[in-house]
Order: sequence, then structure tokens, then C-alpha cells
Amino acid sequence: TFQQKAGIGVMITASHNPPRYNGFKLKTVHGGSTTPEITDPIESAAQQMASAPVPDPDNLKGKITVVDFKKPYMDDIVSKVDVDLIRKVQGTVLVDVMHGSGAGYLTPLLQEWGLDAREVRGERNTWFGGVNPEPVPQNLIPAQYAVKSTGAKAVIISDGDADRIAAMDEDGRFVNPHEVFALMLMHLVESKGLRGPVAQTVSSTRMVTALANKYGLPVTRTPVGFKWVADLFMSDPNMLIGGEESGGIGVRGHIPERDSQLNGLILLEMIGERGKSLKRLVEEDLWGTVGFHCYDRRDLHLTEDVIGEVRARVKAVEPTSLACIPVAEIDRMDGTRFNFEDGSWLLVRPSGTEPVVRVYSESTSCDKVQALLDEGVAMCR
Repeated sequence: TFQQKAGIGVMITASHNPPRYNGFKLKTVHGGSTTPEITDPIESAAQQMASAPVPDPDNLKGKITVVDFKKPYMDDIVSKVDVDLIRKVQGTVLVDVMHGSGAGYLTPLLQEWGLDAREVRGERNTWFGGVNPEPVPQNLIPAQYAVKSTGAKAVIISDGDADRIAAMDEDGRFVNPHEVFALMLMHLVESKGLRGPVAQTVSSTRMVTALANKYGLPVTRTPVGFKWVADLFMSDPNMLIGGEESGGIGVRGHIPERDSQLNGLILLEMIGERGKSLKRLVEEDLWGTVGFHCYDRRDLHLTEDVIGEVRARVKAVEPTSLACIPVAEIDRMDGTRFNFEDGSWLLVRPSGTEPVVRVYSESTSCDKVQALLDEGVAMCR
């Protein structure tokens, strides 16, 4: 929509969800997500048209122009990275597209630049191989097998519609979106010399907050959903980077939207520039700066009635400690987030798109994370 200056763009996608969630995702002329002012009238009209006869396709002949968006898109994201640095990446790089729309983009590009790049789950499969195309550990077993069989040094992972990003290192360890977000911030500031405000959703990592504080950059926290981050990009042209727990990350100079393809190139640029494996970047550069952080999430599939009860129950709790860790503050911007005196946090939040209550936690100890998740799950029972 941005390049074509179109009034609106329409994607048919289930995003990271199962195929039965397939629907329409709308984009504005700026390339970002639409606002309720645009979507509400469209949804209302769609409801009214639900019982109307299906239009005859023959009546559309001559009214549709087929346009190749791939080349101008690829040219654009390539212009935003240093190709010579990416060419320095050593070893095999895997690109796991999870049978989604990212197939055929990064892999041939990296091969053209001389990298040993190979695609995982690149076959188009409308059922995504029977696995939700969400880049979370339980859905990434094929990538782990591929790492083991190829000796790959890094895996770039995108979700079903290629906006979310995660990664995997040479040991098959999941490099979660929190770590990718933090690494990208390090690279933009330390290696590219960029500065500007940082935005992160309430479900996002303290590692990004710690780095931004170290760099002297202002941080804005938003409710969950990239549309809130996109609003900040739209209102402040100096916004440097913004992201969310699910792997949606936006950067300055691009459209106000998530893009796993560009973000994958930025991550590879960092690997090439620092001459380190992804594993060493996380352990030496990231954890060496902000300390080790552990994160996990549990999804509770509940009925809408139960979710309503959980929402009310959690909203009312005021504990002074959980899992024997003193609570420093309770944040109810979106869901209920408990921030603890030791820097840990726990968030209990019903999803806005699925009948699910998500329980998130981050700490400097994986044992603490699991104990806090147990506490969060208990609140929902």
C-alpha cells in the first residue's frame, strides 16, 4: 500500500493461528495497521453483505490489475542493510518459514550473496504441516532437526504471514523474540550509531528496558498489540525501534509495521559485523551486558465465560508477594502485570484474538519463572 499509494491493502491470513482463523487483515496507505475508525465501518458492511449473493467473477474482468510486489519490496529491504557485512556470516544459515508466506524470499537472496542458506518448511501448505505457524519452541522441532543434520550456525524463523521473528542458535536453542529485540537494539545503537525513543509492549522484556536506560534512550510502554507501537512510529519520526513479546518488531526508516524479512537481515548483519555466532552474541554480548534472563509463557485455553471470570478475579488481587518474591508494583495497563523487587515480572492477560488466557514471566532464574507461572495459572483456576 505504501509503494503503490493505495487507499487500503487487504491480506488474507490466519497470521500465527490455525488455518480456521483465516480472515482479512487491512493495511493503510502508510503500510501499517488500520485503526478502528477504518475497520469498524468495514466490519459493519461485511455483516450486512454476509447473506448477499456472491458476485459473478466475470463481472470483474478488466477491473483487476496484477502487480508484482516482490521485487520492489526486496529492493527496499536490501537498501536498508549492509550487504557486505551479511556476506561475512560464516557457516550454514537456515531460514524456517513454517510453510508460510515468507517462503522464497530470504533464502535465494542470501544464496545470491554467497551464503550457504537453506530453507526449512518452504513448501506452501495451507494447513502449515499440522502445526500452528507461531515461532514458539513446541512448533520448531523441524528446525531443530535441520540444525542437527546440517550443522547450521543460525536459524532465522518467521511466522505464517512473515511479520513475526524468532531465531535458533547452533545448539538448537530457541533464541526468543525478547532476545532478538534486545540484540537488534544493541546493533542499531552500538554498531550503526543510531539513537531515538524505544517502544515496547507490557508483555516485553526488561532486557530492552535495561539497554535503553544504558544508552540514555526514552522508553514508552504500550498495551499488547503492535498497533499501539505503530501509532508511536506514526507520531514520532525519531522512534528508533519498537516491539512485542510475540516477535513483532518495527524499526525506523521502514513502514510502521513488523517485518521478519528485514529484521532477519538486520540480525544477520549483526552476526557478520561482530564476527560471532548467534550463540555467542546472546551469551557474551547480550547477557554479558544485561545479565542472564529467562522467559516462558503458558497458554490456557478456556471458554469465554471462564475468561470473563478470570479477568475479574485477577483484576481484584493485590498480593504482597508471589512465589515468596515481594511484589514492588502492580500494573494493569493491559491485563495484570506484577513487577517484583528482584526485577522479575508476571503478566496474566486474556488474548484479544483467541479464547486464551496467557500467563507470561521473566526473571534471572528459570526456576523463578516456573514458580511465578504456577502462581499465575493458579489465579486462573
